Parts: sequence; structure tokens; C-alpha cells
Amino acid sequence: MHDEHNEDAAKPEIRVSAGRWQFAAAEEALWQRRKKLPNYRMANTSRRYLAAIVDQLGTSRALPGSWQPEQLSPQQKQQGALLQLGILAVQAASSALVLVAAGYEVEATAHIRRLVECSLRGRAVLADASGEHALQCLQGRPPGSLDHLAKRHGGGVDVAALSISAHADVRGVSMLRVPGSDQGGVEEVRLGPVRDPVRAGTVLLSAGYEAFALASGLAQAFEVSLAVPPFLVGELRKAGIPLES
Repeated sequence: MHDEHNEDAAKPEIRVSAGRWQFAAAEEALWQRRKKLPNYRMANTSRRYLAAIVDQLGTSRALPGSWQPEQLSPQQKQQGALLQLGILAVQAASSALVLVAAGYEVEATAHIRRLVECSLRGRAVLADASGEHALQCLQGRPPGSLDHLAKRHGGGVDVAALSISAHADVRGVSMLRVPGSDQGGVEEVRLGPVRDPVRAGTVLLSAGYEAFALASGLAQAFEVSLAVPPFLVGELRKAGIPLES
């Protein structure tokens, strides 16, 4: 007869002490210093800019709520798809900023991946004058993988690296190593929020650029001219990102 009680009694017991794991306090402390992060103001300005454009174009020039995508003109399909992608992009950029601000730069890259996909998908929509790519997006069946989009429209975007953080890929653990913690070949892996200003700045730059790229795509789809905040233009140029007129 199997005696589960005796089997459990034979197992070593450990006393779990969670006292040192003050996640909320550490996250709050980092959040309070978020504005000092490299590129934080730029990324925040960019996502607000995109949100304002999506809201204005979606309110003043929105397609009727009961429309059938297949009945739209090619340009209307592009406009509808860009608006939907813009909504997703605002949420992705905002999620990334919140995570970076709280000390989770690595985890934020999962949202950067979604933001990059929105941006690349937007470029693919605009590149297809027939409106077919846009139609498939509106129908919930966008063509082409993220890797394919990156090769065709991304200019060398490393989606493979972004995907590691977006999935249960154990290679992502190496990204959580605490710098300078190597003790005889054994490194510490962080289990809570840790601020890495360099990595944070890189993630925030990506968030700001991709949000701006989607805003530009919306302007192209709706054939409007946008007044871009001088601060945003200056920061993107300072980062070496070429901007189209």
C-alpha cells in the first residue's frame, strides 16, 4: 500500500522567507527616478504624439463602425489598418515604458517586439497600393511572418533577439545576469527589478522611434501633414536616426 503521508514526511522541509523580496518598494523607488533615464522623455513624447494622431484621425476621419473591409477602397483599407495598428502600437509603447521605468528592461523588449511588428506591418500596408495587405490585416489574417517583414521592410531589425524575451526561451535567462556579479564563474541572476541605464536607454530609443514611424505612416495613409514637436525631431536626429521630410 502506498503511504503518501510517510513519503511526504521523508522529504526535506525548507523554510521559505520572502521578507527580502520587497518588489513593490523597489519598483516604486525606480519609478520615481524614471525621468532621469536616457531617452525616457523622448519615448514618452513619441508615444503621446502617436496617441494624439490616432485619436484625432480616428475621430475626425474614422471609417463607419459597421463597415465591411472588403467593400472599402484601397486607400480606405490602408487607413483602417494603420489606425488599428496605431492603437496597438500606443499600448505596446506604453507597456514598454512602464516596465522600463519599474526596472524591467529585459521584459519590456517583449512589448518592443509587438511595437516593431506594428511598425513593420504598417510599412507593408503602405507598400501595397492594392490594399490587399491592409485588407488581410483588417480581417485578422495578416500575411507574412515578423521575420519576413523585417527582412523586407525593417532595414536589419533583429527580431530574433526580441523574440527571445517574448517567449519562454531559456536563453532569455542570460539577459538577466547582474553586471559585475561574477564570483568564480558563477554569476547572479536578478529576480527583481534592477536598473541598467544603458539597456534602458536602448529600449526607450526603440520605443520612441517605432512609435514615431507609425505616426508617420498614419500621416501618409491619410495624406496629411503633421507638425512634429521640435524636441522629438532633435532627439531622434541626435540618436542618428534619419528622418524623412
